[in-house]
Amino acid sequence: MGSVAKKRTGKINIRELTDEDMEAALAIDKKINGKERAMTYKDPMNFYLGGELSMSFVAEVDGKIVGFAVARLRDPDTGWLQAVGIDPEYRHQGIGAKLVEAVVARCRSKGAKTVHTVASWRDWWMLSFLNSVGFSRGEMVDLQKTL
Repeated sequence: MGSVAKKRTGKINIRELTDEDMEAALAIDKKINGKERAMTYKDPMNFYLGGELSMSFVAEVDGKIVGFAVARLRDPDTGWLQAVGIDPEYRHQGIGAKLVEAVVARCRSKGAKTVHTVASWRDWWMLSFLNSVGFSRGEMVDLQKTL
């Protein structure tokens, strides 16, 4: 008989991501995606984050990092939400929404007028989540050429 995962609960603390948090954030990313994507980069901190750390946040429950939101300013008017990851054991508790709220508030405080992100049309879970936190289809369309 299979075991049912126990829903984790506790006080959620949202704070700025620091250099010391990167290992925990990458571990959550690997848990979600099943591979060490970011670890293949020469400098994952700068490449993956792409800018000022004060735009990125982690979520903690009982002192344990359980989620992250990686963001940067693309230009003075535009924030860019690069990645959101929540440990599967801590989903459906509003943690992702709180992280996105922190990113949006920080972007607004820096003068940004919009926050952009991308998601695969096949990733219905992420699209649903992004819609639930106020994102909608923008003016830009992603184009690609398969080689």
